[in-house]
Amino acid sequence: LQFLDSPVDDLSFASFICGDIFIKAAESTGEKLRYDDILEFIFKRACDKSGKLDYLYVWFRKHSQFKDLWNSLFEELFNKVGYYPLYDLVSLIFRTFNIFDNFPAETGFLIRFLEAISSVESMGMNNIKDFIELICEDQEGSFLEVVLPDYINAVKVMTFHKAKGLGFPVVINMLYDSVDARKNMFFEKDGKNLMIYYIVKNFIEKSPKLKRLYSENKLDDTIQNLNLLYVANTRAKKELYNVVIKKEKQNRSTMQEKPNPLDLFEDYEKGEKEKQEKKSSEAQPTLISLPGKIEMKFTREEDKTGLCTI
Repeated sequence: LQFLDSPVDDLSFASFICGDIFIKAAESTGEKLRYDDILEFIFKRACDKSGKLDYLYVWFRKHSQFKDLWNSLFEELFNKVGYYPLYDLVSLIFRTFNIFDNFPAETGFLIRFLEAISSVESMGMNNIKDFIELICEDQEGSFLEVVLPDYINAVKVMTFHKAKGLGFPVVINMLYDSVDARKNMFFEKDGKNLMIYYIVKNFIEKSPKLKRLYSENKLDDTIQNLNLLYVANTRAKKELYNVVIKKEKQNRSTMQEKPNPLDLFEDYEKGEKEKQEKKSSEAQPTLISLPGKIEMKFTREEDKTGLCTI
């Protein structure tokens, strides 16, 4: 949608053609694309005769490998944006890219997405820009959230961040010892600019600035991870299970040896499940209390025999 709203937005177009929606739609047309092939296309686009780079979508439309995909998947959308109502445009996107067929597990969210667009149109906002701004302003993501009834007796799967502030009778945490692919990349704000550094061990030993940046980043990562572990381990009301999947330790340089919060689980205490009395489902007899002595009083003598003369 961001690309259709602004075709000169190369980043949005690049993000879309690198995603599963486009790749699976291309496969349904008989084209076998690899993610690496698309990246190579993006970074090796040629300049025009004046020495300037074409916009990415223009280069995509001209390229011999992708021009047929442009005609079958993008051309109609590109021509009708601005003329179609937003709801109809998104419905056309769903049909063009076979999204319901390719992602059946996401049906609930896709329908919720259309419902959100319908509600936006009822408020008088009927263009892509207004809708995108509304989504960007929704910091909590509640506008597109698929809400399930609380009374459903089912397992709830969510991230640690999403579970913040909530509580559950039983919690099972899946803790993975993942390796950050950007472990050597560090960011620092310099006025209005964002500086990106690629730091390795030899650099921090020779540059006080890089050493400071690395130390600050390491401390910040550790604090965030500990906060996340605190949230994960304080959601359970009765039972808590931590499933910790750790990788085998390998020889790593000092540069890469950041404190790992999962090391807290090296020594652990095996908890015992709280014993609870099982309630019997068998029917129990009802106890009826009777008085010890029953005394009957009659007001007339003939009532004693049960006869009454009129």
